[in-house]
Amino acid sequence: MMMQKTRWGGALLAAAACSLVLFEGSCLKSEYNPNNLGGNTPMAGVLFVHAAAGLPPLDLYGNNTLLNPSDPLIFKGSTNGYVGLTPDYYTFKWDSTGTQKTIVSVYESIPVNDFFTQFIYDSTDGAHRLVTIPDIVINTNLVLANFRFIDLVPNVARMQVYFGNTEIFTDRSFLDCSLNYTLDTFMTIQGGTNYPVTIRYVYQGDSLSAQSTFYLNGGDLYTIFASGFAGATDSTRLSLGMAQNY
Repeated sequence: MMMQKTRWGGALLAAAACSLVLFEGSCLKSEYNPNNLGGNTPMAGVLFVHAAAGLPPLDLYGNNTLLNPSDPLIFKGSTNGYVGLTPDYYTFKWDSTGTQKTIVSVYESIPVNDFFTQFIYDSTDGAHRLVTIPDIVINTNLVLANFRFIDLVPNVARMQVYFGNTEIFTDRSFLDCSLNYTLDTFMTIQGGTNYPVTIRYVYQGDSLSAQSTFYLNGGDLYTIFASGFAGATDSTRLSLGMAQNY
């Protein structure tokens, strides 16, 4: 079992405060009653996403409380919106469903009025790791859809991202959102539309691509992600997924 330390030393970047307008009060989608963790009203939240190709369904714990009581998280699955949390320090633990075998865990501070997305993902050394990303929202237009792209593919140096024939990102790399916080911010696009999303990349000298079509509804927030391994032909092969933040 791997124990990670959080990349957050304390409070979230001040830029994340702009997410308050969208997520406070009744707008917060929460899968479970936050009173289970001793709180009265959700004051912070985390969306949890299973992005580790080849791993079985997973149970998720926060300070030993099961956070996905309805269903295990399957690959490319996520909690049903943000899990409401009382601001505090948490040990988040990802276990194989029904076995209490911990795959990875992390100790993190969840500050008041902040919202995050946490991914479990693959690495080239065979271990599985966690990354927690701040959710930075600057648009609340109900006509436009909000989206961002997260690169969780450990064995591709660079990739391009297209929506239809339009290149959205020219040069994305593995976990670049951890180094460039502007990549945590949601972008806007016309809502109510199906978008064929394509990633193109170079692997061992060959130009390859992967594609999926996603429907983006106006006023909602989506995180599109690439995960798995380039060159694999089994269940760990590279593919695209999408989680709805709100």
